[in-house]
Amino acid sequence: MIRKPIGIVAILVGTYFVITFQAWGFRLIDWIGPERALGAQNVRREPDGSVLMTNPIAMLFWCLPFLALGIVAIVVGVKILRRGQTAG
Repeated sequence: MIRKPIGIVAILVGTYFVITFQAWGFRLIDWIGPERALGAQNVRREPDGSVLMTNPIAMLFWCLPFLALGIVAIVVGVKILRRGQTAG
């Protein structure tokens, strides 16, 4: 009875994280600080206040945990829904 809503919510949350994983990674980089997260040599601060981050591989590594979280949530949601169907 309660499995179906839990499975659906897990799939929706997972989909949200898969779609927005890059934004979450950038939020985390901003929270920690770009120089600390990517290395000072990979960050340029412009006179207008903007920040250029020049290490895409490091940025990807900061984003991947959120993508993995989303994929795991989707897989768990699907398994919950399938188990609910076979259980009756």
